[in-house]
Amino acid sequence: MRHAAAADPSKVLHVFITSGESTLDPAAASGTNTLSIIENIFDSLLRYDYLARPVKLQANTTTGMPVVSDGDTTYTFHIRPGIYFTPDPAFAGKRRELTAQDYVYSFKRIYDPALKSPWLFLFDGKLVGDEVYTQAPAQAVFAYDRPLAGLQATDRYTLRIRLKQADPQFLFKMAMPATGAVAREVIDAYAAQAGAHPVGTGPFLMQQWRRSSKMILTANPGFRQTIFHAESGLDLDDRPIAAALEGKRLPLIGGVEVTVVEEEQARVLGFLGREFDYIEQLPPSLADMVLSNGKLKPALVRQGIRLALFSPLQTYYMWMNMEDPVIGGYGRQRIALRRAISLSYNRTEDIAISERGLALPAQSPLPPNVLGYDATYRSDAQYDIGLARALLDHFGYTDRDGDGYREAPDGKPLTLVMHTIASG
Repeated sequence: MRHAAAADPSKVLHVFITSGESTLDPAAASGTNTLSIIENIFDSLLRYDYLARPVKLQANTTTGMPVVSDGDTTYTFHIRPGIYFTPDPAFAGKRRELTAQDYVYSFKRIYDPALKSPWLFLFDGKLVGDEVYTQAPAQAVFAYDRPLAGLQATDRYTLRIRLKQADPQFLFKMAMPATGAVAREVIDAYAAQAGAHPVGTGPFLMQQWRRSSKMILTANPGFRQTIFHAESGLDLDDRPIAAALEGKRLPLIGGVEVTVVEEEQARVLGFLGREFDYIEQLPPSLADMVLSNGKLKPALVRQGIRLALFSPLQTYYMWMNMEDPVIGGYGRQRIALRRAISLSYNRTEDIAISERGLALPAQSPLPPNVLGYDATYRSDAQYDIGLARALLDHFGYTDRDGDGYREAPDGKPLTLVMHTIASG
């Protein structure tokens, strides 16, 4: 049986991120741009099936999905032997294998107050016995070697996690970049500068890094053999992708060149100038540069550029401040006012004008391709300006002085304050 070919060193993917990266320490980093780099250098226990819809988890550094017991409160992971960290002076010339204890240490780092991890909410108060950390004196030296009942390496390759109560979202946390494994020797060697020396077990390693400018990742030559395989039942659009990748060893490419490009127009121009191999989520304000009547311009088609329409895992919505003196509270008049605001929002028009048609009207908080999404569901909160006006009239929000603006039921000016972000 022939072995699958390793990464092709001649193939380099050219991409951009939209803002400068922060630290490359999984437990300390935040922001999608930085996390997109981290997930290619470090390994979490689980990962997402690339083409599965709705999204589905699968084993990453484990031999399979965990054994779940004790009423969904105990998870037992078996780490796959033979996974190694990329070489680093911190290992003193020795080959360093990934073990269950690395995950114990990495997860405990999130509790360390000195690190100020933005991911503490993932574990805070959730693991059995974690009061030894959450209730420790603020100035105490963090005790990494103190046993934690809810987080144990029962042997070299077995990790057992015990929760205080069942958490349906727990396994998804095990696929987040923040839960990627680091080696204690590396953290000890570089201390506060560990985020500038990313050493992981993932498919790529950092070759060159110019802060907030450019990063060059190269394929990890010691990466474990990982063969692409897709399950049946894929969407029609995904089947050719799966067929092309089936049986190939990952990663497929020899490197990734990442450039920081903050300006939206520069990103599109860079893509059209072949500086970047793809552009994800085209800014709606610049859609006319590449689209005509919702389709890729013929000149770009002739260049071999392809347009793939997909629904990102995002939902945009408007908050209403329930403590606001004008629209907050639970009285019938305030409820009617909030309902009228909702009914008067024309999503179809907003999508057509602001988003250039590159969006879908949300019917619930769940976007397509998320487990639980129902394509047939329709929200009661549809655009109905007539009903909105009738509600306002009925509950006393009328134009009392004839100036064209409605007043509140008590006759005071009806002034609404809306906060939004700057455009593009």
